[in-house]
Amino acid sequence: MTSVKIIGAGSIGNHLANAARSKGWDVTLCDIDPAALERTQTSIYPSRYGEWDTAIRL
Repeated sequence: MTSVKIIGAGSIGNHLANAARSKGWDVTLCDIDPAALERTQTSIYPSRYGEWDTAIRL
């Protein structure tokens, strides 16, 4: 399985995470700002893609 680590949990990071997961890849998403990770999980990703993908590791 392909694994990716995406650095930056903003707009682009969320898009890349979703694209990688749609390919079945193993995804780790990280950010220096803990609040950005919280926004990713509760706001950014769900508002774009329907719900948080629990397979994405933070």
